[in-house]
Amino acid sequence: MVDLIDTNQAQPLVNYPYEDVRSGTGLELYYLGMIAGDEIISNNQFFSDDTFTHSNPGGTPGTYLDMDFDVTINRAITLRGVGIISIPFKTNNGQDLHLLAYLRKWNGTTETLIATGTGKTFTSTGAGYEKMLGATFSIPTSTTIKKGEVLRVTINIVLETGGYEFWICHDPFDTNEMGLIHVSSTAALQLPIRIDV
Repeated sequence: MVDLIDTNQAQPLVNYPYEDVRSGTGLELYYLGMIAGDEIISNNQFFSDDTFTHSNPGGTPGTYLDMDFDVTINRAITLRGVGIISIPFKTNNGQDLHLLAYLRKWNGTTETLIATGTGKTFTSTGAGYEKMLGATFSIPTSTTIKKGEVLRVTINIVLETGGYEFWICHDPFDTNEMGLIHVSSTAALQLPIRIDV
């Protein structure tokens, strides 16, 4: 572990593993949750008003949810590398499904796609099926998000067959307050942030 000390008191002290400093990229962890009906991204854990979202498509396969989790950037960041997203999922029916996520930036007028993450297809086995759905974002060229712009991750669940009810969780403190799920109830995003030293 290498400690990077900035003598400018206005800047925070940040610690990165040596491997991240050598590669110039560090994965930073963010949490997804909801406050007052807004879908939020934060680098700090917080108590989400709603810890899960329920959908009942009524037996029609398709793409569902389209939830936009946002954070306004207060200092410019540059993304490059491979990011990871993990979403807790539950269903009580047999169906084929996968996670589809989009990473975007929004400047108040224009939404720009940065990367798409498509998870592998899982076949649920019926009642009480739980899975941590994951996907990666490949960002091969540097993408800068300016101060004041919004970083957005959009979550979709694609039901390839079945089209039956399901839940996803977005619970930063992993409280699982409804006893809904036995895997972690925390939805997490890891972003490849460029490190300048």
